[in-house]
Amino acid sequence: MVTWPAVAARLLRLAGGGLRQDESYAVERGHWSQRQGAPQVCREVAGRPSSSARRGSVPAEEQNLKTASRLRTSLCREMNNKFQSWSSVGRVLLFYIGCVVILATIAPLAPLGSESTTMLFIGALASFGAFCLTLLFVRWEGLRLGDIGAWPDRRSPLRLAFGFLIGLFLVGLHTGIVRSTGHVQWVRASGIAFPDATITLIAFLLLSFREELAFHGYPLRRFKTLFGLWGAQLIVAIVFALEHKAGGNSWKNAFLGAGVGSLLFGMAAIATRGLALPIGLHAAWNVGDWLRGGKGSTGYLKAVVENGFEERTALVVMTSHVLVMCSATLAFWWWYRLTLRDNNEHEANQPAPANPAIASRLHSPRH
Repeated sequence: MVTWPAVAARLLRLAGGGLRQDESYAVERGHWSQRQGAPQVCREVAGRPSSSARRGSVPAEEQNLKTASRLRTSLCREMNNKFQSWSSVGRVLLFYIGCVVILATIAPLAPLGSESTTMLFIGALASFGAFCLTLLFVRWEGLRLGDIGAWPDRRSPLRLAFGFLIGLFLVGLHTGIVRSTGHVQWVRASGIAFPDATITLIAFLLLSFREELAFHGYPLRRFKTLFGLWGAQLIVAIVFALEHKAGGNSWKNAFLGAGVGSLLFGMAAIATRGLALPIGLHAAWNVGDWLRGGKGSTGYLKAVVENGFEERTALVVMTSHVLVMCSATLAFWWWYRLTLRDNNEHEANQPAPANPAIASRLHSPRH
């Protein structure tokens, strides 16, 4: 089977006189060592010999041949990196398609009954499917679940509880801002049985686990390596919003509601290097919103808006939601930057290993 690196090697061999045997093997195998100084290489190819060639220690023609060979190898390495980047994007898109197929397959199978029971059924099976799909793609990438923050440790329950408290605080803050306008108030709704409330809580936890795993686990970490922090955040937020739009939300609620919320949950996952805290945060927001009647069904409370102030109240609700979510996102970003700086300072203060092999292993990426 002829691979594209082999074709690239043959074309370069025809165009530039051929690669050395070791470099040709590296091109065909797709392995290149990292080199620096591309501007100097370009200058030398343009006709300026290196300093060693000017001193006469190495003939200028031989030096130029070596420089041209390095340039061709660098070109092939760049082509391979672009191919690998697009391959990674394709794998993430395939992962998203798998998540959508799993959810679309499970939803019609949900048993008829109360809304909480339906949510519990979908949440349990969709979470299991997302976990299996994540495990499959992580193995495909040669990674571990811990590399994407999906492997629990002894502190995960504490992070989950801490995230739940943060989520409840944000719901309370948002409710207070909306209430301060003076045109809306919350009154007690019809009583909800304790079993239904318990099932709803568990269902929101499972659904939050599924969404965090499907959006802010493997996809977010992979996109972060390709497009940077905010590029990855934007892509994931758009896909997250589109899924909610497909689920029946309006365009405004999908992008300004779920999309902006995705920025917060994603930043929490990046800052804490795990999914426990964003799962708790996500679940608490959904539970709190359900309790105040904001999930399309009556919770323990329901909102009563004064006549004639419906549009204004809706604007205040959405604006304050964006404000609260963006403020919390910036707070987690600040936390991430602070911990990143502390980690860099800690590594800088560590003594260098005497054995170079040990140093190379310490600075090699984890897999």
